Amino acid sequence: MQLPLIVRLTITIYDAIFLFFILFILSVPLVIFLNIDTTSPLHTLYLACLYLITFLYYPVMWKLYGQTPAMKLWKTTITNKNAEPITWKQATIRYLVALLSWAIAGLGFIWMFFRKDRATWHDLASGTRLIQHQNSEEQSD
Repeated sequence: MQLPLIVRLTITIYDAIFLFFILFILSVPLVIFLNIDTTSPLHTLYLACLYLITFLYYPVMWKLYGQTPAMKLWKTTITNKNAEPITWKQATIRYLVALLSWAIAGLGFIWMFFRKDRATWHDLASGTRLIQHQNSEEQSD
């Protein structure tokens, strides 16, 4: 079953909160002990590290577990079109196209309203789909 937009957005918000917590916990020691602020020569490297952690969070979770923590709460997994686990390439493409979608006011998400299969840009570009399971027996571990 394809996910409604509200469920996709809820999962996104849950993951953003979880990721913010991870970034905060990792940032505090760096900012305090290295005295990183916006004028610090390490600021650009610090921002790059935060982006790298964010970049790794989604593709790694999708590839290794088929879901993020928020997706697990909503009994949702990500698969390829044949209901098989996704590849590293698919996970990376999905992440990058989702960023693009958000960058242009969520247009890639709105796109789902114009498609019968409710696919978003990142679903289409990566050849993946989100599946919400009705009960825990359907979900593979």
